[in-house]
Amino acid sequence: MIKVTVPGQKEKFQEYLNSASNAMAKEEYEQAITYFKKCEEIIPNSMACNIGIALRELNKNEEALNYFDIAIKDEPNWADPYGEKGITLAYLGKWNDAGPLFKKSIDLNYDSPTVFWMYGKYIEEILKKHSEAIPFYEKVIAKNPKSYKLYNNIGDIYFNQEKYEDAEKAYKNILEYDPKDFNALAFSGEIKFKKQNFEEALKYYLRAHEIKPDNLELNFHMGICYAYTSQFEKAEKHFKHDLSINPNLSDVSLELARLYTYQKRFGEAAAIYKKLIADDAVTHPAYLDLALCQYMNKEYTSVIESCKKFIEMDTGNYPDPYKWMALASARLNRFSEAESYCKKAIELNTQNQNEIFYFVAAAYSLMNKPAESLQNLETAFKGGTATQDAETDSEFDNIKSLQKFKDLINKYKSTAPHQQNKKDINEEAKQVVNEEKEPIPLSTELLREDFEDENCVFKPDEIWTLNEGKLVFSNPSDKNSTSWIRLTKIYSDVTFSVNTKWNGKATNLGFGLLFGSEGNNFYSFVIAQDGHYKLSKWFNSEWSNLFPWKEITLKPSGFNKLMVSTSGTKIKCYLNDELLIDIEDNSFSAGKVGLCCNSKVSAAFDDFVIYKN
Repeated sequence: MIKVTVPGQKEKFQEYLNSASNAMAKEEYEQAITYFKKCEEIIPNSMACNIGIALRELNKNEEALNYFDIAIKDEPNWADPYGEKGITLAYLGKWNDAGPLFKKSIDLNYDSPTVFWMYGKYIEEILKKHSEAIPFYEKVIAKNPKSYKLYNNIGDIYFNQEKYEDAEKAYKNILEYDPKDFNALAFSGEIKFKKQNFEEALKYYLRAHEIKPDNLELNFHMGICYAYTSQFEKAEKHFKHDLSINPNLSDVSLELARLYTYQKRFGEAAAIYKKLIADDAVTHPAYLDLALCQYMNKEYTSVIESCKKFIEMDTGNYPDPYKWMALASARLNRFSEAESYCKKAIELNTQNQNEIFYFVAAAYSLMNKPAESLQNLETAFKGGTATQDAETDSEFDNIKSLQKFKDLINKYKSTAPHQQNKKDINEEAKQVVNEEKEPIPLSTELLREDFEDENCVFKPDEIWTLNEGKLVFSNPSDKNSTSWIRLTKIYSDVTFSVNTKWNGKATNLGFGLLFGSEGNNFYSFVIAQDGHYKLSKWFNSEWSNLFPWKEITLKPSGFNKLMVSTSGTKIKCYLNDELLIDIEDNSFSAGKVGLCCNSKVSAAFDDFVIYKN
């Protein structure tokens, strides 16, 4: 508090101060400065901070900074001039200079909503310490509820950190004040979208769409939601609306092509794929999507051409183009070529994908080679391919009348529990968990690694690197092999988990957990981005599948949680806390644990935890 010690001047000082305050309230800043300076004739430098504020309102920022410096020099423990100087520097775009001044003023207990807001903005946007900005935004809202829009900042921070429940609460707070806030509606829908709750997502998206019907990303995600809920006409409408605004949206065109493919509108899908390829707007896997459409349209020569384009452009050796070329060549009665493609597909099928064996079986059937067809078909059935596919697909017409074919169908239709469709597999897994009512076996925590700093329990190298609080695998090598990073300690009877996310490259190869590692032998529980999981064993330089590739619905974006629990010879594998595999194997009862990734995949890992069972 300013004290007037000059005899007879106290009343005069207060009169000038009141006049200055009234002028500030009326936005008469020149007049206010005049009265502040009269106050300073009585007490020098007493109004320097106030004069600085008035000058800032007149856009005389450089002059204002001089007055704030005078105030700070005169009273170095007074909070206000530090905060007001910071505000002025921020107006001038000098955020790096403003930030420390905001912190100084707050440390000196300056209770200013503007300073709290600007310091939060500085922390979030300049320092990139997003979480640390939240308390300051919350202080602004607490002091001034009309600042509820800052809940958008809070929600966006939580959303980007994938803390969706906290984000959802923040957006809900906004919608209580303003039910038509576009950002809160759109991101509330986005959270439901990421959780694959497409019907709930649409409820928010539709409200947001009323506000901004031409928002490109909103229409794109609405189209995907409608496609997943089998509302295909509406999905097509939203994709097309986006393309009417911007015809060069390759992601939207790609989804529209996929929609047409699903609807068996292969000609329309093929036309989109061709344009995307011609415009160099998509990566080379689009050639395989095009090949599928061409095959269904009986354009068999074009199928082979598209697959050869894929092979020319691809850096790896994948079996997929060869499976299509085998079928197309067989349809063209070019049996010698077809058989060579079959052999190449099998040779490159290092992951033992059921689909490859199935396609090869179909090609051999078209070549009227029943023995080879039945052999590969049985391998596909053993791996989980549904028998009804072979019963209905025309490619097997040449062998359907054979008793061996009928016996094979009956054998796997009646005895193999994995001959169910994708939905049945997921439902069965849920029933196992629900019927057993078995809690996930977590007990004493032995280790936790969040990859936030360089003191990581794993040892990063040139292909396993720390990046923004994640352990990221990326290998420039074209070699189809499995890379791993593991701890040095031997573990037995433990439960361990990791959150992992596909970062790019091959979608049909695995990444996940490694365990029971002895020397170069180990188990691996992995997922592939195309929606599959499996449990394998690498022993004496050979792979064997303890549980072959199975289809599963992964989270469409963000992290999926993989977890393995071992007890003696028992192995249980979970995906997103859902029990999928429960088997016994006595190869390795103890060993090192870690992470693994196919060299043709890029993936991120976070929150690695080990518990003692």
